[in-house]
Amino acid sequence: METVKFTDELGREVKESELNDLQYFSKTYLVDEKIVKQEIYKDGKFSRNTYHVSSLDEIWVLLETEPSVSFNYLHTENGYNIKEYLNYNEGKMSLKTTSVMDGDNIICYAKYKFQNEDPKLVDFEKIYHANNEEKYLFEYIDGACFLIHDMDDGNIWASSIGKPGVSFTWEGLEYYQFEQPIIPEKQKKAQT
Repeated sequence: METVKFTDELGREVKESELNDLQYFSKTYLVDEKIVKQEIYKDGKFSRNTYHVSSLDEIWVLLETEPSVSFNYLHTENGYNIKEYLNYNEGKMSLKTTSVMDGDNIICYAKYKFQNEDPKLVDFEKIYHANNEEKYLFEYIDGACFLIHDMDDGNIWASSIGKPGVSFTWEGLEYYQFEQPIIPEKQKKAQT
């Protein structure tokens, strides 16, 4: 069953009669309570569509008729849920964000802007969780971790790992030592 709902810029549901008072709102189409499309409006005028898709084929088909559009592309790789936001202008990708999810936790976030179809990484972080709480946030320079924010004990410089007085080790955290790979290579073990 298809339904439509309206939300303001903070994601709060609003009535259709309130839309004239809003600078920004979205009209969301749901099928069986699952979002399939959002129409974005700015200053009361249509801005762009965002489709929620689960395959690259869906993206290519929609781009043929709608070259300036956005997608929320949800898929699974190596047992991890991947959420990608893809923004196209005139058929060329202009922005891409990737969130790698382990359950409800984001373990990696990457944001790319495109110039002449070449991606430029503009924001990147990996996050390690313990007991569903952020434990470490990793920062990178030239693809290697240089700083670890320990949410309990302060910062750890990667160059100090293995030196006296530093108890942090990469053992079991190898995925976080470098930017690549974004998606862990090892298949996540099924939880029993």
